[in-house]
Amino acid sequence: MAHRSLVAAALLVCLWPACAWEPGNPWGVLQLGVQVRATVAADRLLPDGRFKTASEYLWRYEHFDVELDAARVAVVPDTTKLSFDPAKPPSGYTLCHGGHCHATDGRLVDYATVEAGLLGETGSGPLLLPLDVTADAALPSAVVAPAGPVDLPLGTVANVQVSWRRAVVKARVWDGSPKGDRLPKGGIAVLWPLPAGSVAAQVRAKVGPHEPLQLRLHMAVEVPASWLDNVDVAAGPADTKALESALLHAASASVTVNRRD
Repeated sequence: MAHRSLVAAALLVCLWPACAWEPGNPWGVLQLGVQVRATVAADRLLPDGRFKTASEYLWRYEHFDVELDAARVAVVPDTTKLSFDPAKPPSGYTLCHGGHCHATDGRLVDYATVEAGLLGETGSGPLLLPLDVTADAALPSAVVAPAGPVDLPLGTVANVQVSWRRAVVKARVWDGSPKGDRLPKGGIAVLWPLPAGSVAAQVRAKVGPHEPLQLRLHMAVEVPASWLDNVDVAAGPADTKALESALLHAASASVTVNRRD
């Protein structure tokens, strides 16, 4: 577990017990919320709630269950701003230049390692946050799965990846072409189990001195209706590999960041 050092704590007087600089506290505390939802562009959505695809089928999700597995949060070291002056080597070093310091025991130590020794553990990842939840992403609902809190090391949160064990799509489909003769008038039901997958989003949130302790990330995973554009329902059972590829290609993720002490 990464902890803020006594040296760093001495630099700032805190009045609140949970202050980020108090000795024994981690560099940061992460809480994550993951929202998974199916989305439909306005020009695809019909007044009755069905949506159309490029292959001229009309769809209505009944269930789009995604069994979430875990979130992997990558924290990378950030040595762009050093806590020490290389021109004035810290205790235990005789000379610092060119990205490394000469230790008194003869070792060459890079700046990141020197920084870690002065400030505490630096970023390393990924951090694994379990997400043992099944989210119904079908319209209009959207479930937010929480994860954390988890202690963060010194560094920068750079990437969040959410994986799922499997997905199950249950829907009803009608022929929306001009002739309308590819499927029965009442449409047909489809039930597709899909294999495991993942989606990731980049984020840049610093963890360390002068940064708020609490880091709250909200990750929105969206699966647009376009993932079904190439599916020909009348042609028979869909190819699972093709569906998996289409889902992974169309799915996107974004992260919003909120912070406080």
